[in-house]
Formats: sequence, C-alpha cells, structure tokens
Amino acid sequence: MKKRNQIIIAVLSFGLLLSSCSKNLDNSAVTLDLTKTGKITVVVRNETDITLAKTTYTPVANTKVTLSIANSNFNADGTGMWSETLTTDASGMIVADVPATLNGVTLNVQVLAFQGTQVQNTVDGKVTFKGYFAHDGATINIKIDDDKVLDVNNLKFNKANN
Repeated sequence: MKKRNQIIIAVLSFGLLLSSCSKNLDNSAVTLDLTKTGKITVVVRNETDITLAKTTYTPVANTKVTLSIANSNFNADGTGMWSETLTTDASGMIVADVPATLNGVTLNVQVLAFQGTQVQNTVDGKVTFKGYFAHDGATINIKIDDDKVLDVNNLKFNKANN
C-alpha cells in the first residue's frame, strides 16, 4: 500500500509538473533574413517654378528619405517596424536593398520635409517664396529580387511667413 501511494504521488507530481509548464512564446520579435531582398530606387524631385508653361521638376539633393516595413509583413504576430533613413544624392536619388518576401511586403516611403523656394505668380508678377516642401508618403509592394523605381514628385509647397 505504501509503495502504491508513492507511485500515485509520483505520477500526480509528474502530471502537475507538466501541467504547470506553459509556453509563453514571444512572436513579436522578428528576425529578418537580410539575404532575401528587393531593390528600391527613389527619385525625389520638386517643382521650384510653377510659372513655367511646362511642369519642370528639379532633383532634390541632400534630403532624407525614410523607408519602413511593418514587421507584420514577415510574421503575422510581429510588431514594430524595420526602417532605414537615407540621404538623396546630387541627382535626388537613393538606392536601397530592403528585406522582402516571395509574396511581397508593403514598403512605406516618406520624404522628410525640407526648406526651399518656389516661384509663383502673384498680382505683382512672379515672386519667389521661401517655405518648405512636404510629402504625404507613398507605399509600394516589393518582392524578393524586385528592382523597382518610385518617382516622388508630388511634394507640397508650404509658404513660410515671408
């Protein structure tokens, strides 16, 4: 009887030990395989003179462009973002390899606001205004081995108090 009680206690203890274990997996941490990428070229241009008969865009050098991808693109339970901020070259371009999947990821592209001037028609004739150019952001789908180009020339000019 004593041996039987010991066996029952051992089995119950073992069962209790197994049942008290829980698997608390943190699926929010996403490790990206940076060997699986797509390429994005972003060309940033703005309209510095809206008085011209034909729309003319000028490359925007030395401005910041932030690229970001929600980690949920890689793991449905993932939280947070992958992001990188780059500076445009003299031709207004950045070129970057971004993490991607076979089905594609949604890449968010945000040109950070920058100071500039724009020539506009007024009742007094052509006037050059100081202000800043802003961007509402854009998205593009990128898959592994893609090589895509995104032209950003829909910048909005906001006049400063001249």
